[in-house]
Amino acid sequence: NGSRGNAAHHLTKDVVPYMISTFGVSPEASQWGAVGWSMGGTCALDLTVMHPELFSAFVDIAGDMSPNAGTKAQTIARLFGGDADAYAAFDPATVIVRHGRYHGVAGWFDISSDRTQRRLSVSPIDADAVGLGGQDEMALPDDQTTAAKTLCKIGRANGIECAVVAQPGHHDWPFASRAFAAALPWLAGRL
Repeated sequence: NGSRGNAAHHLTKDVVPYMISTFGVSPEASQWGAVGWSMGGTCALDLTVMHPELFSAFVDIAGDMSPNAGTKAQTIARLFGGDADAYAAFDPATVIVRHGRYHGVAGWFDISSDRTQRRLSVSPIDADAVGLGGQDEMALPDDQTTAAKTLCKIGRANGIECAVVAQPGHHDWPFASRAFAAALPWLAGRL
């Protein structure tokens, strides 16, 4: 949720109740999981750790360490209207630590094992532009690896069962598809 919209509220306050009332799916968190790729992976993790009463599992496919639309200062300005507290409310590491011990929550972090990707960045001439995927600078796959390992470690320290799983490929749709196919049996078993 932020200056670009309230996606988290939409998913938790509109989509989940709609699915329950319209399709008769279980309201139990143990039957719900969230999956996302790239920034969506960060969102899947966020939804689960912010709402363990709704979700019990997540698959974060090559997600970021935190919400990301450039540097931390740019992200706070661009996504949260300059409100650092609002940013912290959606920073997975902060949310996990503030929440404390989780019960019955598990996660799968999928990362790319390919170390040959180049660093993408916006030209210094166009410093105010937003680059690929809303990010001014993206280092792949090392940043996703660091994020996954760090967040999994923080999660484990707070009761979240998690694993970091490397898949071959680049940060692209074919990788995301393979990563999802690999994670789906685990997710289905959890739910």
